[in-house]
Amino acid sequence: MLSDGNKTLSPLSTWERGARGQSDCLFLFSSNPYFTTMLRFRNFGFIFLLALFAGCSNNVSLKGTVTFSDDGSPLTQGTIGFRKDGRIARGDIKKDGTFVVGFEKDANGLPPGVYDVFLTGTEIVTMVEKGVMNVSGVEQPMHEIVTEPQILPKYMSADTSGLTFEVTAATKSYDIKVDRFKK
Repeated sequence: MLSDGNKTLSPLSTWERGARGQSDCLFLFSSNPYFTTMLRFRNFGFIFLLALFAGCSNNVSLKGTVTFSDDGSPLTQGTIGFRKDGRIARGDIKKDGTFVVGFEKDANGLPPGVYDVFLTGTEIVTMVEKGVMNVSGVEQPMHEIVTEPQILPKYMSADTSGLTFEVTAATKSYDIKVDRFKK
């Protein structure tokens, strides 16, 4: 039994505290009116801030498609970047050429403004067999990793891509046509 001066408190069993989601510490302080008032204000403050941040975003949800200018087929892999004031928002390019852009995660959108656009990770990487090597009397195949660019190198930098895009509240999508790399 515990006492806080005038009252005698009986601790709950471990099972009862677990069922109520209480810890020993919370039980000991829950009879203190100052402590319970502080808990209520803390919860109210958290809910207020959550509602404030959820409702105040002016980000524009932006999606689009990246296709080749010569035949309209989709760019099947890579990352698209939108740079503004030193910050970069990214979106993964899916197999059908579509993307969704955001700063912390793909779906959270972009604030309005003018962005420099670039593409990365668009290279196709393959492994090519280059013969056989004898290692301790055992023949082992030799491989070479070959990287084939799909798009012109200029698109890989925001400074050289020549792609800019203005995001406004009315913007919903941005479709991009890029030139294919020719061997």
